[in-house]
Amino acid sequence: MSRKLLRLLPVYNRGQSLIEVIIAIAIATLIIVALINATITGMKNAQFSRNKETSVKLSQEGMEWIRVQRDNLSWDAFNDPALLGQTLCLNTLSNWSLLTSANSDCSATDLNCGYSLGNNIFKRMFFINTDAAICPPNGSDNPLKITVTVCWKDSTSTVHKSEQTSCFSNWQNK
Repeated sequence: MSRKLLRLLPVYNRGQSLIEVIIAIAIATLIIVALINATITGMKNAQFSRNKETSVKLSQEGMEWIRVQRDNLSWDAFNDPALLGQTLCLNTLSNWSLLTSANSDCSATDLNCGYSLGNNIFKRMFFINTDAAICPPNGSDNPLKITVTVCWKDSTSTVHKSEQTSCFSNWQNK
């Protein structure tokens, strides 16, 4: 275009105004922030899923170990009245230890009840009780209700847990 023709065009038709540029930058910023937020949320959900899967495996592993102990120990040793109503730590699959400051709601303060797996965020414990509503008596045998709980905290310090409950009886005496 010649210079004379450019002078005849109104000023607002010559290019983008500052307001249009600011609006375009604002829209691009909103899109980038939304993508970053979606990525962070996806990463948190993936980490939660990994931790949930690990906690379920740890609780299943704990329940199977307790089942083996029931089969290897005498029923009287396993059905010890001193253990009823107690929460026990199961940090290794070689023994259990009584927790002095815990309950099955994941409020364990005993630091030795951690399950060492990478970042040591899991606590595995089990609770022994009798509950006739869930584990009805079978003849002279009073079954035990065993609840294995695995707890962990996420990056926001929210406590999550996975539980397995089973009824144990003196099946070898039948």
